[in-house]
Amino acid sequence: MFTGTKIALRKWFLAIALMANAKKSLSSCQLSRDLGLKQKATWCMMMCIRAEMGKDNVLLQGIVEANETYIGGSSR
Repeated sequence: MFTGTKIALRKWFLAIALMANAKKSLSSCQLSRDLGLKQKATWCMMMCIRAEMGKDNVLLQGIVEANETYIGGSSR
């Protein structure tokens, strides 16, 4: 998703965070204002991010520890 783009990786991660934290939705116009990019570029970014979010890739399995929180494992 990030290969071959001229957009900085920091802006990609900021776009992902803004999209994930938006209450209802986020328009490409608003994201372009937030990131300081053109609307067409942010629209393409959003389409790539949505496509990756829609995939059913399972990256984490079993017991995973993150920030002293256990997710998964055996049920009680």
